[in-house]
Amino acid sequence: MSQYQVLTNLVGGAVPLETAIDNTRSSKLVGLREFTYVTGWYNISTTLGNNTFLVRRLSTDPGITYTVPNGYYNADRLGSLVTTAVPGSSFVMDRATGRVTFFLTDQSWQLNLSTTALIWGYSSEWWGSGLYRAPMSPLFFNKRTLSVCLDQINTTDSVLNGRNSTLLRLVPTSGEAYGEARTVTFDDAQFRRLRGGSIQELSLHVLDDSGTDISLYVKPYSATLEITDSTCG
Repeated sequence: MSQYQVLTNLVGGAVPLETAIDNTRSSKLVGLREFTYVTGWYNISTTLGNNTFLVRRLSTDPGITYTVPNGYYNADRLGSLVTTAVPGSSFVMDRATGRVTFFLTDQSWQLNLSTTALIWGYSSEWWGSGLYRAPMSPLFFNKRTLSVCLDQINTTDSVLNGRNSTLLRLVPTSGEAYGEARTVTFDDAQFRRLRGGSIQELSLHVLDDSGTDISLYVKPYSATLEITDSTCG
């Protein structure tokens, strides 16, 4: 018979269990049945390398580099930084297609979206006065795959890309807004073997695509774990 562990308000540390999991026979398996997280990571940052744009007064000027503070931006918030830096500039977004159009009216100023260009749906190039329609939809939603890991997994039997792993489950995000909570349920628990002995606590943490621990950026997160015995059923 399966047992369930409901872990709430997690921030990346260990959670003591009221009743220890007896796995002296090394037969217990664990699977993720439900996971709730909050979108708290950045979509523009120095680490992502997409946080600068360039402005110059004349084509012969070297230009000024503007660095966008690390954060989670939508078109309006990022656009206000760009249009403030470039006199006579504005933009609109087609709500039907999601594509952006920039307008530059002052012939004395030029703009290069530089490393922010892709998130707008453009390529990086200098613009003079004119109208510039994005050929692609913007990429403000920073979709990524979350790796939910459990330190108490038996890594001897858990291998990912040729290396021992504490991975419990991959959770794809779906472009939520910053600060939005999302709950994902799983009919297939994808069971992993727990390490042997008496398990007094469970440590669940979250990694991003690069393997960086982002537990603090998806907090508070919660999980429902199913514990079952491989010798039963």
